[in-house]
Amino acid sequence: MSEHTKGPWTTQQRYSDTLSVVDSDGYEIVTAENTAILLGYREKLGIDHWGSDARAVRDLSFEEQAANARLIAAAPDQNAALLDAPEPVRLSTHRESQLFHQRYAIWYDNQRRAAIAKAAGR
Repeated sequence: MSEHTKGPWTTQQRYSDTLSVVDSDGYEIVTAENTAILLGYREKLGIDHWGSDARAVRDLSFEEQAANARLIAAAPDQNAALLDAPEPVRLSTHRESQLFHQRYAIWYDNQRRAAIAKAAGR
């Protein structure tokens, strides 16, 4: 399996109705569009083009579009946090177990707060 584009990723508004997720070198990874198209509209609705039936498309507010872009941009950081998670180990004493769980709780809380802040655009 190939590696994903290296992070960090950020969001940029390129046009009045489009937000892009870009890598650290400024290359666009994905565009967060202002419309959502129903996948499989041909089978589900029996139409040839999504533009011919209002049920096949949903407009997104700029706020929803921006939230989607921020969530996508946070993905490399969230992936790195998961890969960096402390591995569960067999501990020989109750005290070692308590210390591990305390360290893990602190690590988890820090990672959780950072991921939420980035996804929320803070």
